[in-house]
Amino acid sequence: MVQTDLRAVKRKPSVEVHAIQEEDPARPLLEKVSVQIVPEHPERVTQIAADLPSELREQLVSCLTKNQNIFAWTASEITSVAPTIMDHRLNILPGTRPVRQKWRYFSTEQDKIIREEINKLRLAGQIREVQFPTWLANVVLVPKPGGKWRVCVDFRDLNKACPKDCYPLPRIDQLVDSTSVYELICMMDAYQGYHQIPLALEDQEKVSFVTSDGTFCYTVMPFGLKNAGATYQRLMDRVFQHQFGCNVEVYVDDILIKSKKVEQLTEDMEEIFGTLRQYDLKLNPNKCPFGVKGGCFLSYIVTERGIEANPAKVRALQDMASPRNVREVQKLVGKITLLSRFISHSAERSLPFFKVLRWATRFSWDEKCEQAFTELKYHILKDAQLRYSSLEKLALALTLMAQFSEYDIQYQLRTAIKAQALADFLTEVTGQDSDGVWKIYVDDSSTKEGSGVGVKLNSPLGDTLQLTVKLQIRAINNEAEYEAILAGLQVTRHLGATRVIIHSDSQLVDQQIKGTFEIRNERLKRYAEAVGKLKAEFQEVVVQKVPRADNQRADYLAKLASSLSTWEVEGPTVRELLISQIDQVAHADEPTDWRTPLIKFLKQDVLPENPEQAKVVRRRAAWFVLIVEALYKRAFSRPLLKCLGSDEADYVLREIHQGCCGNHTGGRTLVRKTLLAGGGALTNITEKNILKFLWQNIVCRFGIPCRLVSDNGRQFQGWKFQEWCKGLSIQQAFTSVYYP
Repeated sequence: MVQTDLRAVKRKPSVEVHAIQEEDPARPLLEKVSVQIVPEHPERVTQIAADLPSELREQLVSCLTKNQNIFAWTASEITSVAPTIMDHRLNILPGTRPVRQKWRYFSTEQDKIIREEINKLRLAGQIREVQFPTWLANVVLVPKPGGKWRVCVDFRDLNKACPKDCYPLPRIDQLVDSTSVYELICMMDAYQGYHQIPLALEDQEKVSFVTSDGTFCYTVMPFGLKNAGATYQRLMDRVFQHQFGCNVEVYVDDILIKSKKVEQLTEDMEEIFGTLRQYDLKLNPNKCPFGVKGGCFLSYIVTERGIEANPAKVRALQDMASPRNVREVQKLVGKITLLSRFISHSAERSLPFFKVLRWATRFSWDEKCEQAFTELKYHILKDAQLRYSSLEKLALALTLMAQFSEYDIQYQLRTAIKAQALADFLTEVTGQDSDGVWKIYVDDSSTKEGSGVGVKLNSPLGDTLQLTVKLQIRAINNEAEYEAILAGLQVTRHLGATRVIIHSDSQLVDQQIKGTFEIRNERLKRYAEAVGKLKAEFQEVVVQKVPRADNQRADYLAKLASSLSTWEVEGPTVRELLISQIDQVAHADEPTDWRTPLIKFLKQDVLPENPEQAKVVRRRAAWFVLIVEALYKRAFSRPLLKCLGSDEADYVLREIHQGCCGNHTGGRTLVRKTLLAGGGALTNITEKNILKFLWQNIVCRFGIPCRLVSDNGRQFQGWKFQEWCKGLSIQQAFTSVYYP
């Protein structure tokens, strides 16, 4: 590619300079220094991380010097892959008429740039002169940032005659996720990677192009061909077939070495370098930072902590003007897709833009689209770049825990995103002053909608956390006050606090905790015992009575929590308090029924003393699984079946037989309905069938839902479906396939 400055050409691209006042978050991760790896040529250098330890730095430089032959500093140093391993073929459709494009004239300065690039390619043996070509294309100059130009060839006519290669490319999301938890990485780029694959001899004259110096054709795979990316990815999959997922990830010509431990870096590099040398592949030393803790990979910022939004991509979306045609709407949707994992409800926010693209023949950008575009710009800064304080992250974690505490749900963390949040949380929260005094302001509220508590925390460093908790049971004021105190103590305990001052406007609870007042209520006794157990984990806990006027913020939070609407679950569900779980007996005896031996074996690996019974339990245990203290039975074609005790089974059978939806069925039908309790499947997904399915399997069985989450299918956007949801007050929410 041409890197020569062109100052005299009239078509010089305009370059806008944006003044950024804040520091780029990716900059500290990419601090690099140049190191010499070829003693005979001091100018031949590559880049390594600047913050490496001295010992590791010496090992890394020694490894790079030892493997200097896998780098190429000029195009003439490139050696093509053997044709027996990989070559590129056009596979032009039979009967296609060749196209010879008319020669385009260029100015003197532009011809000079083209001539310099042609001389480089001829010197490297990547092109040759040709006569009487059947296919002929023109050269195109494409502007690059900084006033430079790239010399390309217009292969559009040739690409139309070639069938698409359906070889699958890796999913970018999976590649980025798999590289986000490694301590050190090496981002490598092949030197003119496409030119390292030979072109089939019978197809070389078909990629001919014309310049003012003559007609030439490529002998290697050029840039711009329709299936060049698929061919290069096929080569990479063959080269690194035994190393993918272990210490290397590849997307076309972008190669990334990942090391879980710092000590494994040079060992992983030696292994990858050996593979590259075996297939005669060359790297570009100017684009290969080694031993860095993070950097930009496939337009994402990848670090040891996780994945972050690329600030350049965020700014590009922020600076984008309102679309004026369908093509600009397509560009907008593409930018949103790239940042969708960092934008909450991205599919729902993009719905107006998808409706514009639905009518490709006419462009209509109305006020609703403009409003959605403005709100998107606001939320991209809020969701992709906003960094929450340590206490706010803890509040989010407690809120999620509270929402899922009453369900038998086992949540598996997604490594790339959730592990990043956990690492950020631990790094920032543990930095608080544990010897300082934390102040907790608590209050409660009980209304006809339910009970709730409000907690306000002030850290020694001045951070403030406001926490609201909706209690899942009816609680009197004193019980809710205890719940608020327990919530505040648990939060500060997780933050590592040792000294706490609790401010409460309830004189009764204040004196009961201090031991001044006698506790006669059994439930309040258990609350006081729970507070005493938590107090034992602190060096100092002081409870102070404050006037209600000085506790208005906590009172407001408590009223807000008590007014929140929640989903009510009908059935024999044990409703547990979200924070203290006082109503759950701590030392309750485990049920002694048929589940007991299986639970003990799966949980504690304990078998019955009788050898025959132990053999039966071991054999049966393969068909069961223990999830959050609940026993489930596996099945071939059905979901997990929850194992019930005698009382629970009796309740379920009675509800199915004679409950509100029961029809007094016989024994066999009753058993079948019990085992197959669930929804159905649709073979023809139409709007009419979906409405019938939702009415029969959701509304009639479980009641009217609050929200219906679906993709952007047309069957969910029809006017009949929307009117049906509107009539039942069901809120529609749209999501995408990759980011639900």
